[in-house]
Amino acid sequence: MKIYQSNITLHRETLLITLEHAIRNMERNYEDINLLNVFPVPDGDTGINMLLTLKSIEKEVDSSPIDDSKSLLEIVNRGALLGARGNSGVILSQFIRGFCSSLSKNLEINASSLNEAFKQATISSYQAVSNPVEGTMLTVMKGVSDSINKSFDSGEINLFTLFQNSILDGVKTLESTPDLLPILKKAGVVDAGGQGFLVILDGIWRLISKIDPNQQTIPIYRVAGKIDNSFFEQSKLLEFGFCTQFLISGENLNDNEIKVALDEISNSIVVIGDHTLQRVHAHSEKPDTLVKIAKLFGIVSEINIQNMDDQHEEFLDSHEVQIIEKDIPVISVVNGKGLEKIFKELGSDYIINGGQTHNPSVQEFLDVINSMHSNSGIILTNNSNVIPAAIQAKTLSEKDIQVVPTKNIPEGIAAIIGYSTENELIDNCFNMSKSIEQVTSGEIVTAIRDAEIDNFQVNAGEYMGFINGKLQTTNTTLNETMIKLLEQAISTNPELITLYWGGELSEKISNKIFNSISSAYPNVEIELVYGGQDYYHFLISVE
Repeated sequence: MKIYQSNITLHRETLLITLEHAIRNMERNYEDINLLNVFPVPDGDTGINMLLTLKSIEKEVDSSPIDDSKSLLEIVNRGALLGARGNSGVILSQFIRGFCSSLSKNLEINASSLNEAFKQATISSYQAVSNPVEGTMLTVMKGVSDSINKSFDSGEINLFTLFQNSILDGVKTLESTPDLLPILKKAGVVDAGGQGFLVILDGIWRLISKIDPNQQTIPIYRVAGKIDNSFFEQSKLLEFGFCTQFLISGENLNDNEIKVALDEISNSIVVIGDHTLQRVHAHSEKPDTLVKIAKLFGIVSEINIQNMDDQHEEFLDSHEVQIIEKDIPVISVVNGKGLEKIFKELGSDYIINGGQTHNPSVQEFLDVINSMHSNSGIILTNNSNVIPAAIQAKTLSEKDIQVVPTKNIPEGIAAIIGYSTENELIDNCFNMSKSIEQVTSGEIVTAIRDAEIDNFQVNAGEYMGFINGKLQTTNTTLNETMIKLLEQAISTNPELITLYWGGELSEKISNKIFNSISSAYPNVEIELVYGGQDYYHFLISVE
């Protein structure tokens, strides 16, 4: 594409190659954009939502043989509308809608039409949001648009120069977003949607400038290594509700009327579309009521409801690791969202996803060790098969790394409870190893094939109960397997039995097992905890 000239004509192939470069650049950077996502809430994944919106447009254009410019713009607009995802994707879709609407009045792209298209696209984006907030991607869109307008007013008509200046000014606007939005400054990030918008423009810039795809042309901002604690304290007090998205199809649809109707029970409302089809994005504590109101306007389809409170917790969990690193950080190998959360709450600084059937490599250990600010640390392996790789990483690292060879999750939990920030490295390792001795560990899993194990003939589909890695009982029912296993695991009067449920179990079935065990051991404190581990129905700790 040559835009050193004063004007170009829009064709299908030109449009496809432009989309391709924008998409490829987003694919290179969407994970970093996701990590920036803190405002207005952890509303899905900003980077992936914007990427999928672009891909939806590409699919619509690619599947259509039409090369008429005006028809192409309508296809782009529809692809963006139908493919929009999340708050960021919907706003991007509205920007594209305004851009296409403006260009359809002047199908030849020149400095004047580009300037007008960016103006209209920015206005459309602001109009789609019920309560526009500065410091978001809207601000960055406006910054880029203002830059093009300023250059055009000064007499610049070269499209290449207009585009180049707009991206550079857009970066400055993005850098200002933390000053406009305190929550961004507290989190130590720029706005994720704004970064994503510039990445899209940068992809097009790479095309027209013929820049090496591996060469960085705009800064890609990342989450700071340390996030202000006040951000987490403040954000934990907020209630986020449900991110609700759907399409409304009908006749004489009016976006403003829909926004007003939904405003009483929701916020962060974005409504885009035309008189026959509207896409709605909103946050509400009552998503079912939201959908009922929408049905008053037409047929509601493609309903997507996500719990943002859960997303927010996941965001905090994934970033709190980076807040403050202890002098002697702990690295834990864990599988399962529930177990990851437990280890973090107990003081694990780093989590490596792994365990049974998924053993981390030596390089994975070294990557985490090298990322630590401290020159010493402790690894909790939490699985027998993980121990060799951890020891190898310890040997290869120049840092003072100690491995506490915990063989299962209950041992790992006991070990980390024995950790103290006041102790030196060797003292901590000694205390953590001693803590393991106080725990008896059990596991229940389903046999996937016939086998002979520890003198037991096991049939596929039977439940197997292990104590400290050795098979102790098999049975056709989960409840009976649990009872038999605990009979052999309990040799004295235990103080606490903890059941970590996961695998393919439901919470309902887990509670039934819990109630059965509570009745069998009325004088013992028993806890049921969600672990979320793969394969194993229960991991059991007896103390």
